[in-house]
Amino acid sequence: MPILDVLKASLAALDPATQVRVQMGTDGTVILIPAGELMAALGVTPGAAGFVVPPAVTGQRRLRPASNLSFLRIRSQPGINAPVVGQYDKGTVFAILDANPVVMDNYTWYRTADGQGWIAIDFAEPADDVVQAPQAIASPVAPVTPAGSPSWALSFTANQRGVGTSAGGWAPDARQLDIARRNRIEFALICAYEPNQAARTIQPLREAGVKSFIFRACTHERPSTPRRFIDLTVPILQEYAAVHGSDQPLLIAIGNEPNIANEGWGIAWQNGEEFANWWLAVAAAYRQFFPGAKLGFPAMSPGGDVPGIRMNEATFVAGARGAIQAADWIGVHYYWADPSGQDIDPPVAQWRTWFGDKPIVGTEVGPADAVQVSPGAVQIAYQKFAAIGIPACAWLLSGAGAWQNAAWDVNNILL
Repeated sequence: MPILDVLKASLAALDPATQVRVQMGTDGTVILIPAGELMAALGVTPGAAGFVVPPAVTGQRRLRPASNLSFLRIRSQPGINAPVVGQYDKGTVFAILDANPVVMDNYTWYRTADGQGWIAIDFAEPADDVVQAPQAIASPVAPVTPAGSPSWALSFTANQRGVGTSAGGWAPDARQLDIARRNRIEFALICAYEPNQAARTIQPLREAGVKSFIFRACTHERPSTPRRFIDLTVPILQEYAAVHGSDQPLLIAIGNEPNIANEGWGIAWQNGEEFANWWLAVAAAYRQFFPGAKLGFPAMSPGGDVPGIRMNEATFVAGARGAIQAADWIGVHYYWADPSGQDIDPPVAQWRTWFGDKPIVGTEVGPADAVQVSPGAVQIAYQKFAAIGIPACAWLLSGAGAWQNAAWDVNNILL
């Protein structure tokens, strides 16, 4: 999908009064422009591409493909040129989120309640009366609407052990592979920072017993525009995709801890809503480059506001609803403070309130900064996450010269 079309689709989802940040280059002047002015400048006009229809009934509507169709396409964004990410077969009943529809290419588009994407309501017919939205929960974040069982399943389970491989994105050495083998690691998170590592990473880890992989799309520079992030990450992810093969879906986490300054907050986006628009633009490109990939909403940095460093995770998540709904799975981070691990208590109720029944993966589960990792604490963490049904990637096999308190190779972690 051309980046200009991605921009138009993103604008279409905004109120015309919303202020849009535009930066000239990676370090240039930043200006604020009302979305309505950009719509006018780009030809996103009412009745054509990008007119936001006023919200209708709060809640959901149950629909099915029109009776004269054999199926109804689901697209990643509003518009007939957006990538197709799935379909509802004839007779299938599904729900749409009955708020903020978008008129694009002379059709009216609604988000699907199961988070898969967008459908043109012009090709659907009612299947039931409106289902009212659930009552508000006493939480700063409205819950994701449950949509039954996901249409796909993770290739690993909460009873299997996972680990983050290298914080720097480097291939594992012989000692790290031996630690993974001796600890019976079956799935691994790979931070895809570096090129030319895929062939030296995937097969050796498989030989050590690893069966499944998660790839974190990331860069050595702070995120800026979606286009820049796409250009930097796609070639490296393509290397991993080629070695990974197609036996399992390619799991990609888009970014990391977006509520902290080092990962883009305050620079590429100011809040969760702006990050959601950024994430959706990147996801639209990824779905073209990696058909069938399962895209993850990245883990937050846990905790409240820290001026200049972190935005409160709950507030950030509340603003990022659009990306959460569109994501195939969710990453979470969890850190313990007691070296013994006796304080480990994953906030599963909070996560389920925020993310509904989306598949959740603990992509970093380990000791907090300056807390020494120990085999006993890691064992407790695996047990606690297994008990709540969330797979956990222990943090971490190799700190690549950093994170020495948590690195398994430095501390010779054997369970």
